[in-house]
Amino acid sequence: MKGLSFHPRRPWILASLHSGVIQLWDFRMGTLIDRFDEHDGPVRGVHFHRSQPLFVSGGALPSPHEAGCRVGVLCGPV
Repeated sequence: MKGLSFHPRRPWILASLHSGVIQLWDFRMGTLIDRFDEHDGPVRGVHFHRSQPLFVSGGALPSPHEAGCRVGVLCGPV
């Protein structure tokens, strides 16, 4: 694991992995909610947006990626 981010209001953790995968976990239930594999190399860090259903991630490659949650399915109203 390379990075963690706690959601400001929900019991969620984003975990960035060396494999290039980002996992979204519900830490109260201990369940994996979703996984994102848009990075080609290691994901160095992740961070939830404070007021929007978004997170940003940065990897070993020079261009940052932005990923949005699937509104209504994953994030719902924030």
